[in-house]
Amino acid sequence: MARASLIRIVGTMSRAAMVAIALVIATGLFNGWRGIGGSPSVLTMSTWGHALLLKLAFVAAALAFGALNRWSALPRLRRTASTVDAHTVVNIIRIEALAMIGVFVAAAVLSHSVPGMAAMD
Repeated sequence: MARASLIRIVGTMSRAAMVAIALVIATGLFNGWRGIGGSPSVLTMSTWGHALLLKLAFVAAALAFGALNRWSALPRLRRTASTVDAHTVVNIIRIEALAMIGVFVAAAVLSHSVPGMAAMD
């Protein structure tokens, strides 16, 4: 029963995350482009740029772990419903959550930093 609930909940979370990811990436690309002002050199020459690159690394890690869960661990859990596979899914979610904490910390730094192009003036 607990594994069936886990499968259902993780499946629902995964579908909802796909929509959220699309929106977050779209707004992130817009805000990032606006912040660098069309000059990629800002990314390496400012604290804001370093924080943005760090945030991108954490987002990429979270996406990779989410993809691993969605396309590997969760389908395996659906096939086997084994305890080991349930633990794998939960552990990947925990690692993904740690990456998301990194995203939030980097976002906090960004929100308290002068955008890259403004800092370069």
